[in-house]
Amino acid sequence: MRRIASSRSEESGLIAEMDAWVMREACRQFAQWRAEGLDVPKMSVNVCAADFKHPDYPGFVNDMLQSYGLVAADLTLEMTERVLFDESVADIRKSLDAIHAMGIALSIDDFGTGYSSLSYLHRFPVKELKIDKSVQGIGRNAMAESLAQTLIHIGKILKLTVTAEGVETHAQRDFLATHGCHLYQGFLISRPLAPRDFARWTRVSLPSAS
Repeated sequence: MRRIASSRSEESGLIAEMDAWVMREACRQFAQWRAEGLDVPKMSVNVCAADFKHPDYPGFVNDMLQSYGLVAADLTLEMTERVLFDESVADIRKSLDAIHAMGIALSIDDFGTGYSSLSYLHRFPVKELKIDKSVQGIGRNAMAESLAQTLIHIGKILKLTVTAEGVETHAQRDFLATHGCHLYQGFLISRPLAPRDFARWTRVSLPSAS
């Protein structure tokens, strides 16, 4: 549903306004958690190709961070592989380079969903690869296991952080850890939470974060 909504919003030209609101709210909420003593290490925000096409986008992101007393290391921008194949890739590259120079981490979300081209990875200042939800086939599907191992290996070779999405079982987590992927997200950890519930969950599950 997120992809459908994003695609339709991009077609209608509303995506830039929506993403600006999301960025502002993410920074505001992150700053509020910090003010409440919640030691959340950093936040990730999904962005689309349309954002990077605007030459003033790096400045906008920087302004948002400064407005809420945050620094570049607090933020990771997640983009799909589609961004790297956009027809305006030259303009996008300028924004990505500027954002990277600011110290903001860039992550490829849902890596392996169909656009994958290794030749693009070394051309962009990417720090993280996020394996798509194909990891849910681990334990049932040999192809899913082979794909996960391959992507983890690619990440190691390119010295990128690898995060697995959609992890729902201990067996999936253990398989990933065995093959060198120690970062993951999914229902095994928690379902999506409202800000207040997230703060409560963090204090209970991660006592050192409070």
